Amino acid sequence: MLDHTGFAVPTALYDETLDFYLKVLGPLGYQTTISVPHGSGLGESKADTDFWIIKSDERGVKSENGKGLHYAFRAKSKSQYINH
Repeated sequence: MLDHTGFAVPTALYDETLDFYLKVLGPLGYQTTISVPHGSGLGESKADTDFWIIKSDERGVKSENGKGLHYAFRAKSKSQYINH
């Protein structure tokens, strides 16, 4: 099961990108739930933060277009992912 996802944008495009996603995801109940110096987490609540926008310049994301992707999957138990 997918736990959370996110992507990185150049710091110069961060505010514009965050504003865009808040507008389009707002009707689904998304809001900024976590703000950190290198980006923001969005979701319906802090416990449900599942979409991240990260400033690539500040996280060392190396990609030609500045859009590194991140996907995290949820395991049912610690042994489920440690043993594989």
